[in-house]
Amino acid sequence: AAGRVLSDIAAMGAKPQWLLVNVVTSPEQDFKTIEKIYDGINALCHRFGATVVGGDLAQGPCLELHMFGTGTVPSGQALLRSSAKPGDCIFVTGPLGCSIQGKHLDFVPQVEEGTFLRETGLVNAMMDISDGLATDLRHILKQSGVGAMLDANDIPMEGTLDEALYDGEDFELL
Repeated sequence: AAGRVLSDIAAMGAKPQWLLVNVVTSPEQDFKTIEKIYDGINALCHRFGATVVGGDLAQGPCLELHMFGTGTVPSGQALLRSSAKPGDCIFVTGPLGCSIQGKHLDFVPQVEEGTFLRETGLVNAMMDISDGLATDLRHILKQSGVGAMLDANDIPMEGTLDEALYDGEDFELL
């Protein structure tokens, strides 16, 4: 859950700052599991310079994690979905597809890559791939008012072309 929030922050070329963590759990939940969850969240935040600054613990029927995060980016430099230009090339930071095999549960948010790409000035628009390349690229195209052509042979993938285009949960940067 923390990785997903950090991935969203990375997708704007921002540096993570703060996270709020809300945990919903049943009274029967093993406390050690909750401690391990927080250890993992804190380790990931520490790796990328973010800090958990608060949140809430509530009772419910099953374990749920709800996260909110902030990041910083120089004024006017956030990489938005609406900033793609005609003639831009389409790139991804890694192979796509087969996330259902567990990749979506154990990934590294592309924080350094997002910051680097923003700092180069070569990238106009960016987002992370959570809904699949086909869907997320469509978001950029629609919000930017541009079109695109993809060559299936140029898409880095694990598995099939359909998996690369539609699986989602890759958390690579587009």
